[in-house]
Amino acid sequence: ATHPYYARELSFQLSFLATLGILLFYPLFDYILKPFFPRLSLVEVKKKRWLEKILLLLSNFLHKGLALNGAVHLALTPVLLFVFHSFPLHSLLYNLFFPFLVTIALFLFLFSLPFSLIPWIGSGLFYLTTKYTQAILEITEFPPFPHKTLYIEPFPKEALNLLLTLLILGGIVARHYLAIKKSERDLHFNWIL
Repeated sequence: ATHPYYARELSFQLSFLATLGILLFYPLFDYILKPFFPRLSLVEVKKKRWLEKILLLLSNFLHKGLALNGAVHLALTPVLLFVFHSFPLHSLLYNLFFPFLVTIALFLFLFSLPFSLIPWIGSGLFYLTTKYTQAILEITEFPPFPHKTLYIEPFPKEALNLLLTLLILGGIVARHYLAIKKSERDLHFNWIL
């Protein structure tokens, strides 16, 4: 059920670029963000109190989420600007937290399913799931902050092609640079041993 013309579909192009962005740019964003987030060994984490462990876990999730968000947005933004001539800036924030909120809604739904055989428990759980889902959808429709959107003038397809080519080449160079840094660090570590 694959067809070569699917490559012309915007949904395919955005999915492809998002995946390419993760493969090329996630390690770069991860490397850039490392100094801002504490990295401890498992032995050091085990010595911490439970609240510190939770904060370290949340810090790690934020670090990884920011790196993933940055990588995907860097890859998608040129095409989004070319096609729609705008970029919603609030999507940078939404894409950090919304997938997690949707995961909770899905968990609540799946948790409620077995209880649907018991009417009063099932209907209560489905009611809670519905209210939660409505609340997160309300946040997206009426955010607590004003929507800001970046608008640009239309630009030629050749400029998009050049921009994507430079972006991909830059990603390849960045991956190569990170691989060299890692091999130097590994070599230095082995020399110490």
